[in-house]
Amino acid sequence: MILRNVAMFGLMAVAVGAGSGCAKLTYERWQTLTTESSKMEVETVLGTPDRFGYQKPDRWMYHNPDEQITCTVEFAGGGDKLTYSQWVDPKHGRHEIGKPEIEGSSLIERQTRTTNVKKP
Repeated sequence: MILRNVAMFGLMAVAVGAGSGCAKLTYERWQTLTTESSKMEVETVLGTPDRFGYQKPDRWMYHNPDEQITCTVEFAGGGDKLTYSQWVDPKHGRHEIGKPEIEGSSLIERQTRTTNVKKP
């Protein structure tokens, strides 16, 4: 009986962990990424984008609407190495790694009313 209860508790813990897709999406985990990180490393650190984000060959977007977190990761030129990443949330603000190389990278900048574009 005790063994069955322990097994049931373990299964419930696994189910809850699997259901929280945004559990890996934290600022501290994002900070461990560099422009040398591979797609596999990014997936290990942040997981795969869930139903609120998307995963294209050259850009992944993560979003947690409950905590107002948005994170983009770019792999320019069809490569495997991270070239640019941006983190935006109310607690930490907006932070970047690398430089954007993909046209349209200013999506989050428009939403936050700031920009990286320098006017002549």
